Amino acid sequence: MKLGVRVKAGAHRDGLWREGDGLFAQIRAVPQDGQANEYLIKYLSGSLRVSRSLVRLVRGHTASHKLIEIDAPDADLRPMLYSLPPVPQVSLFDD
Repeated sequence: MKLGVRVKAGAHRDGLWREGDGLFAQIRAVPQDGQANEYLIKYLSGSLRVSRSLVRLVRGHTASHKLIEIDAPDADLRPMLYSLPPVPQVSLFDD
């Protein structure tokens, strides 16, 4: 399965949400010397309960939009992906 993942590195805490047909991840690792990419793969594998060796960064090594490939059956991953909460909507006008 291939997934588009939008990543915000250097966040205060980790988080993972559904966003359209892909995911949005905020991670604590800094985008320096591949640290954020390696952390993202480790974080995704733990969150989706698959082996680290099954998760691979295909495209977007230096971009915030990445393409991740997970070598696991879609039937195993889809329930976990659909159970993730959607990206929270932030309003500029909240009191």
